[in-house]
Amino acid sequence: QEVLARYKKTYATREKMGALEFEELKVRMIGTDAAIVSGVWRLTRKSDKPWGRFTLIVERKKEGWRITHDHTSSAQ
Repeated sequence: QEVLARYKKTYATREKMGALEFEELKVRMIGTDAAIVSGVWRLTRKSDKPWGRFTLIVERKKEGWRITHDHTSSAQ
């Protein structure tokens, strides 16, 4: 709830939020219930176009696939 509240405060409008795209997606299964996902993220806003790379560990839980670790960095 805290993360969602902070997100809504920081990106209160569509213009501030921008359009997020993902490229160079790679999924590497590390078991039947876990995978490493990596790629490039790009955010397009009127004022800037930040981008960077990310690596996620995702695990299959009873509720479905969930991100259990996220490392995201900015190239700028």
